[in-house]
Amino acid sequence: EKLQKCLWHCLAMIYYLYIFNREGTCIFYQEWHRANGKALRKAPPDDEIRLMYGMLFTMKQLVDKLKPDDNPSTFQSYATKSYRLHFFETPTLMKFALATDPAVPDARGSLRDLHASVYVPYIQSAPFLDTKQPIDADSFKRKVDAFIRKQAFFSSQVRRA
Repeated sequence: EKLQKCLWHCLAMIYYLYIFNREGTCIFYQEWHRANGKALRKAPPDDEIRLMYGMLFTMKQLVDKLKPDDNPSTFQSYATKSYRLHFFETPTLMKFALATDPAVPDARGSLRDLHASVYVPYIQSAPFLDTKQPIDADSFKRKVDAFIRKQAFFSSQVRRA
């Protein structure tokens, strides 16, 4: 177990983060790593944003329909061979989706902390900002970047297969 923790700590990485508002508008996106040495993007194409939100919506619906009891259940993450997508939704229906290396364990706590320590103080507490529009504040981008880079599972090294 100790070796496994060291391996994901040493090799895992964060790829990108989406933040959607309650209406489904992507209000923030940031990348940290891209496959095959591709350049980082400031924003994904509109069709990718629609696909991501649609997938999150569908996964939430699927998990809700298939749960075996009446207890509240939420979609938390899914993994493929090449990435894991972690999901956190606030009581105000803000949606945070973080793509990481598949070896990264549950990152919902990190997303919850990102919401509480970065989003709320810098965005939600600023009455002049319109949360229905994309966030373009450099200070917010810097805070998100600093927060992500402090995560135990952030690595700047590209993992070799």
